[in-house]
This record gives sequence, C-alpha cells and structure tokens, in this order.
Amino acid sequence: MFSNPNVGWWNGGSQIYCDWLCRSERVLKEKDYEAAIEKHGPVPFRAEANQQGLATMFLPAGKQDLGVWHDHLELPVARGARRRQVDLVEGETFQVRLELQPKGTEFLGEWDKLAGVLFGCTGEECRRLMTDEGFRNRIEKVRERYAESDDHTDPALLTNAYSMFSDAFAELGDKKEAQLWRRKSKEQAEKLEGE
Repeated sequence: MFSNPNVGWWNGGSQIYCDWLCRSERVLKEKDYEAAIEKHGPVPFRAEANQQGLATMFLPAGKQDLGVWHDHLELPVARGARRRQVDLVEGETFQVRLELQPKGTEFLGEWDKLAGVLFGCTGEECRRLMTDEGFRNRIEKVRERYAESDDHTDPALLTNAYSMFSDAFAELGDKKEAQLWRRKSKEQAEKLEGE
C-alpha cells in the first residue's frame, strides 16, 4: 500500500517528499535514473501488508490518496483511477478497507468517457456530447449524486449512474456505448444483490 502526499504543480510536475534522494548531478553522470537513486532506509508513506492483509501507515492530516502495488491484484476503478481518497484528522486513527480484484478485470480505457464527462471534459467528442441538452442534464444529475455520496464505489450509486449513462448514450443513438454502460449497470446490480 502506498500514498503520495506530495506537492503537485499546475503543469503536472511535483516535488516528491519523504522518498529516496535522487540528485540531478548523479542522474547526468550515471545516465540512469534508477541507478542514481540513493536508497537509504525505509520509505515513508509505504507499507507492506501482513499475512492477514493488514498494513499500518502514518500520513499527514488532510485528504490523501491510497494505492496498492501487487503482482496479480489491483483496486477497482473509481472516478477514473485506481486509488481511494481518505480524509484524515490530525491525532486520530483511521481504518480503511481496500478490496482488490484480479488484474485485467476492467480497464481504465472503458471509463474514459465516464471520467471525462463527469470530472472535466477534454477532447472534441466530449465537447460534442455536452452540447446535447438532454445528455448534459442526465450527466449533471449523475455528477450531483457522485458529489453527495461518501462512497463512490457503492454498487447502488454505480448501478444508477451507469444506467443513466446508458440511457443518455441511447438517446444520442450510440448503441454500442449504451450497451457498454447497461452491462456495467447490470454488473453493479448483481453485486448489490450478492451483499
């Protein structure tokens, strides 16, 4: 399990704190970034799970993202990414359960339109979709429900959201995309029944 409570900049760069030191002069000399890293001691904001799958990590207060590295398992996609956000309070202990699935179960590419439309349109196709008033109204309703929900992986939330996406694409005449979201809605409904 890992987190990256670092400073991100507007252009996508970041300053990485509490990690192994990597001096630019050594990178230029070695001509190999990995070989230039000075690995001294354990790295903060990373933890290895024990046999029971439990891990402890110390993080700064505030909103932090958690991710997982594993050879065969991965976090399900939520909000277009494989991470979970936690809101930590200084001096308090917080427990979170990260449920993994086999790698290859789903692909980020399947979620491009959902993530793009819900969390910031980019590209000509997305702009075209949002010019349709009916489509835009449906997406706004989904966005509001996401904003109100504390758990963006809730099968009830996703069943409804994916169903609304399916209807929105069906109204646009995009049967293939509508079918994809109908299938995703059905998968979430089955999870809900299994609980």
